[in-house]
Formats: sequence, structure tokens, C-alpha cells
Amino acid sequence: MMLIRWTKPQLTARNIMLGLFLMAMVTKEPLLFALSGGTLSLLLVSLWWCKHALKGIKVDVNFTKHRLFPGDCSTVKVTVASKKSFLSSAIKLTLNTSRDIEIEGFSLVENRTSDSFWTKNLSVKAGKTIQYEYKIHSYKRGVFYIYELYIEIKDPTGLGKIIATKRVKSEMIIYPSMIDSLPPNINLRGLEGSHQVRRLIHDDSSFFIGSRGYKNGDPLNRVDWKATARVGKLHTKQFAYTSQKQLILIGNLRTQEKWALGHDKEVIERIISVTAGLMKWCSSQGYSYEWMFNIRNPYTKQLYIHKSESDRKSFVHNLEQLARLKSYTMINFQDVFAHLRDHAYENLVFIVITNFVSQDMKNEWKRQLELGNQIWIVDPSNEQIRLTPYLAEKGAVVLEA
Repeated sequence: MMLIRWTKPQLTARNIMLGLFLMAMVTKEPLLFALSGGTLSLLLVSLWWCKHALKGIKVDVNFTKHRLFPGDCSTVKVTVASKKSFLSSAIKLTLNTSRDIEIEGFSLVENRTSDSFWTKNLSVKAGKTIQYEYKIHSYKRGVFYIYELYIEIKDPTGLGKIIATKRVKSEMIIYPSMIDSLPPNINLRGLEGSHQVRRLIHDDSSFFIGSRGYKNGDPLNRVDWKATARVGKLHTKQFAYTSQKQLILIGNLRTQEKWALGHDKEVIERIISVTAGLMKWCSSQGYSYEWMFNIRNPYTKQLYIHKSESDRKSFVHNLEQLARLKSYTMINFQDVFAHLRDHAYENLVFIVITNFVSQDMKNEWKRQLELGNQIWIVDPSNEQIRLTPYLAEKGAVVLEA
């Protein structure tokens, strides 16, 4: 899109030209005719330049590195190409970018709520292609964009200028930092069933192993009606995985027990970093796993749940998903376990990343332990991140020996 309008110097030159011409018509002074003609020539040159200047120049902007970790440097590559018909000049380049990035060599023009504007003057020579590279920094996790670039060129007369807008949409992903944890001693059983594979075959890769007495809170769709009719008491079906047992990583982004206190962004970022470190550990051990937070997907309105394999491709994809987390529509942390009661199987290993443990959480975890699940707690506020098992018989978190 090109914005063409009369500038103030052009309007002033037009008014001066008209004034000189009227005075020359009245006084019949040749000098006034010459001055008005010269002003008209400058004005026409300025208008012609503003109309045709952008046809002889092309500017492209892009990130050279698209996937980084906090503290790493990328570069913004600016390519300026001009035709021989273009007169050597200077252009003012302005980049519309996401916030929280810094471009060395550019000046910050305006810092709005969502965007930042960086400007730089570049020299352009006729018939040449010049490439500029500038370092770009970001110390925060996230996905950053160059949305648009604005090109401003002044004509040789100095009376006018032309401004063009070009959409870029160049993306740069900053992965979360990975905080390593001390290796836990988690007891994982081996492979079971007829499908001896290390990956999930489908979403319900399980087989029926029997039934047990009904416990308060068991979903009705798991009731074994045949066993119930045979013994006269409610029984619940039991299932086991046909592949390796999964770990389930659960991050509690609610950083205070009371909702009215809000949430601490620094603690949330640390929880995400600890989760990334646990993903790295799972991948190094060859464990498949699921990971989730107590937030809803802003598009599907469902719980933010991802299944992952142990390969590097899945690990990198998970880091990208963590980098894109930016809208926290939090739900009660107990709703996560309510979802697991309806969908998950028994004999699982839960690793919970939370900086507080409420009484409601202890009650829920006690029930999970009764189902044969393991609960491991990670406190992200500690300097040394370690997994500690939750033991219901002592009613508290016991540090690992």
C-alpha cells in the first residue's frame, strides 16, 4: 500500500508559485515569471518523484535465525535493491515488531501496548543491491514477529516524500530456558500386553485386566455391571496400557492459593522452564509422556493437553508449544484431576510442578494413590529442583533420600 499526499513543503511551493505568477501577471515583471516557472519546475519534479520512486527500489527484511533460546542472538537481515533508473538517495526504514525485542543500530520510536517501532536511515545507491545485518536480542520466552516495514523516501528537491507499507510477518521463536532437575528414582514398570511397542498405537491403547470394588468418585462409564450383578456390589473395571506406562507432567500455573491474589508472572515462567527441563529428562530416558497445565486452550476451550513420544522431534515440538503459551485462561487445579478420573487409566506416574499444596490437592492426591498412581512433587521456587514423592500415609511431602 502506498500513501501519496501533498506534503507541507509541496503545498508551500504551490502557493508561492501561484503568488509569484499572479504578481508577474499584474506587474509584467520577467523576473517574477522566471521565479514562478522555476518553482513550478521544482514542484513537478517533486510530484513525479513521489509517484515513480518506489518502482525502482525493493526492500526485504527477515530474521536469519528463527529458533533460539533466551540470551541467544539472532540478526535482522535487510536487503535493499534498486534499479539504475533510481537516483541515489537515503531511505528511512521503520520496522513494526512485537514487544520485548531489541534491535541494535535501530532507534526505538514508539512503544505501544502490543507493538514497537524501530527506525533506521539507510543509504541507497542506484543500480546496487546492499545487505545490512543488525543483531536482535530477546531475553523472554515467546514468539516474536516483524509485522510490517515502512519505507520513507524524500525527493531530491526536498519538497516531498513518499511512504510505502509492506507486510512481512517474519517469525522468531524463543524457547523457554530448561531448568534441570535432580534425577528421581521413579519405579516404571516394563512393557505389558500383546502389543510390545514403545509408542502409543492409538489413544486407548489398553486392555482389560479385571475389576475391583467401587470407590467414591469412580466414573460410571467404568462400572463393571456383570461383576456388580454377580456379587451384588458395585465394581469398577481396571485397565492397563499395552505399551510402556506414561508419565504425566502437570504444571500448576495458579501461583497463589487464593484466586483474588492473581498470579506471579515470574513464577509462571519458572514453572514453564522446569516443565521444559522435565521434558528433556523424559526424552533422555526414552519415556513417552503427556503434559498439561491448568489452563484452557483459547481456541478449543479444552484443557491444554499434549501427548508426546520420546524422540527429539516431539521434544522440539513441545518446546515450541511452550514458547507459544501466552494466554492463561486458568481453571481450578482440581478440574485437571477430575478430567483424569474420567479419561486416564490407573497405575500412572504424575509429576506435579506447583509452588503450593492446598488441602484440596492433598485430598485428591490421596485418592490417586489409592488407585495405584504415583505422585511426585516439584517445587519450582527452590534453587535445586528435585522430585519428591508424595506419601499419603504420612499426609505430607517427604523429601527423597
